[in-house]
Amino acid sequence: MRFTEEDLSFGIKDSIFSVRGVYYFSTDHPGKYPILYPFPEDEEMGEAYDILVRYIQTDETIDYKFKKKKNFITFVLNVDDDTPVYISYKQHLYDNFARYILLSTHSWKRPLERVEYKLNIMNDLKITYFSIEPDNEVSLDFRRLYLWQRENYMPDRDLIFEFEER
Repeated sequence: MRFTEEDLSFGIKDSIFSVRGVYYFSTDHPGKYPILYPFPEDEEMGEAYDILVRYIQTDETIDYKFKKKKNFITFVLNVDDDTPVYISYKQHLYDNFARYILLSTHSWKRPLERVEYKLNIMNDLKITYFSIEPDNEVSLDFRRLYLWQRENYMPDRDLIFEFEER
């Protein structure tokens, strides 16, 4: 099985970090495959909650199990030649810091063919540090959108946002 692409949206609002997006899997040998999905284990971030995992094509919810103090979930995917999966969750922020784990990509032993990341924040927040600089920034009425796009991407660090209130 291959993990080939991800298209993710992040948000920071009211001390909550939200993640939602589509993860693309494929295989030449259709079948059931176990997945381990990690969450950051930082003192600045709480346990993941409001977790949803579902198949895009059928809208069927995928059952998962928490493991090891809730810092990751496991689930089984029924994968064929192209299987997009929607995953979303939230984490409370105890400091002006949020992290999304990218380094787990290395466990697949191949780069992602394509990634697209979006961070959406209200204008009352200012990002003071990006571990990976965005490719573009768009100012909208009361918010800001940061955009990243990569091809053949093997990340060398996690995606970290540090911020302050304006």
